[in-house]
Amino acid sequence: MVLDEGKLVGQGTHDELMAGNPTYQEIATSQLSAEEQAA
Repeated sequence: MVLDEGKLVGQGTHDELMAGNPTYQEIATSQLSAEEQAA
C-alpha cells in the first residue's frame, strides 16, 4: 500500500509497484545506496 499525502495511490507487490507507480519508485530508489542504484 502506498500513501501520498494521506491518499492511497497504489497497492501491490514490490515488483508491481516498481513497474507502475512513480511515487513508490521514488521512495524505493531514495532508500538505495549509490552502489545499489548503479547495479
